[in-house]
Amino acid sequence: CIACHSIPNDKKIVTLANIGPPLIGIKERFPSRMDLKNQLWDPTLLNPNTIMPPFGKHKILTNSDIELILDYLYSL
Repeated sequence: CIACHSIPNDKKIVTLANIGPPLIGIKERFPSRMDLKNQLWDPTLLNPNTIMPPFGKHKILTNSDIELILDYLYSL
């Protein structure tokens, strides 16, 4: 995530990335966990021109990995 996104609320993460939006206010931006999971699974569903990789669709991450990332993002 930090290759493209900053995570301002996690002081352990140091990055100058600004390709994607900062990972803050995730619960407000994605109140539905399934919508966020779909974004990670295949972001081209909402934006066919995105440069974000389809992590689930292309088996870059497992479903378990994506669930762990969802837990982390919702903790921010």
